[in-house]
Amino acid sequence: MGAAIPTDADTVAFKYQTSISSISPTVGSIHGGTIITIAGDNFSPILSENLVTVGNLHNYAKCNMVSATKTELKCRLEKAPMPNAGVIQDG
Repeated sequence: MGAAIPTDADTVAFKYQTSISSISPTVGSIHGGTIITIAGDNFSPILSENLVTVGNLHNYAKCNMVSATKTELKCRLEKAPMPNAGVIQDG
């Protein structure tokens, strides 16, 4: 499901709404390799149009797409980053 958003006379942008109904498994190895399945609706069936990361803004692991349909994404998780990577503590 998408909606056209007029921006000016020559350009139209599209905003797509996706929904996630489940993510499994909820735990995996810090060494990577876990296949994550994300079920939902309105995903792109084109692998390169989907981006999945696990973690937070500053400390996350990329999940490389394995398969994609409109209702399911599967990706293989890379090795988890070191906790507090890039953080220097003075002390």
